[in-house]
Amino acid sequence: MPRMLPTKFGHFYYISLLLNLLILVGCREGPRSDAPLVLQTNWAPQPEDGGFFHASESGLFEEEGIDVEVRPASAGMNIYSHVAAGEADFGISVLAKLSVAINRGLPLVAVASYRPATLRVLLLHEDDPVQDFPDLNHRMVKARGEDLWLKYLQHEYKLEMRIVPHDFGLGQFLAQDDLIQQGLLTSEPYTLKERGVPVRILELSKAGWENPEVIFCRRDLLEQDPELVAKVVRASLKGWDEFLRGDAEETLAWLAKENPARSIESMRWARDELTKMYGESGVWTGDDFGKISPEKVERILSILKTLGAVGDSLSVEELVDFSIGERI
Repeated sequence: MPRMLPTKFGHFYYISLLLNLLILVGCREGPRSDAPLVLQTNWAPQPEDGGFFHASESGLFEEEGIDVEVRPASAGMNIYSHVAAGEADFGISVLAKLSVAINRGLPLVAVASYRPATLRVLLLHEDDPVQDFPDLNHRMVKARGEDLWLKYLQHEYKLEMRIVPHDFGLGQFLAQDDLIQQGLLTSEPYTLKERGVPVRILELSKAGWENPEVIFCRRDLLEQDPELVAKVVRASLKGWDEFLRGDAEETLAWLAKENPARSIESMRWARDELTKMYGESGVWTGDDFGKISPEKVERILSILKTLGAVGDSLSVEELVDFSIGERI
């Protein structure tokens, strides 16, 4: 049975959704054999997911002997229910959100880590007096109030903040010098730089909220064909290695064509920021790239339990299968 969450996290919507999903999952007979495997991303084509698209465009999945479609997300898609219901075979997510989905009863499991930490940042005007996270007390922050990282900051640093609903635009930030806003390391800083607005950032990964980004799949797929899962993971990780440390120009041109809302210049900048982030994290040293850190999982799980976002009985083993790390 799924673990019921405290009222502040529970919604009748998720109860009905879960019941429908259990029916759908129960009707599945196993992985599809007459169609490509689907790796579902959670946004439009973008450099933040560039390694997966590079693997697809460069034939790396075919080198593993598998047919994989890397599919951009559609508006309003719930990637967790999408994969659980068999509409896709693999998905990508930050570990915390995936943990909440698994806690609700969805038969999913993380199998590899493709990014060592979240890209989430807070944007500040250059002359803002805030220097570190404790300084956010009593400040106005534009963010999605339900996001777990925000609840973590409030709890960890005993913060009282005035939360302004996030609308994914920069107009209010540009108009108010005292406003702090959530963003991505690889996105809004470039836009603001191009507009001549000097900003600073606070990276949430440096506040104890590393929250690695992972590849996940359905448990039945992993149990029935672990080598197939390993092939998808190996090709994906090779795609990330080549995208960030090799010649990514063809992939960037493809991304810009598929997503004209972002210029190729902004995508090149984002790719450079990702390369810097991965390099500073140390993932290229040794042979640990792709392996999920048990310590990071334990820390995120402990935080989520403290916040009441998951049940106390949820275990690391329910969230992650570490065996794929030995096959990559």
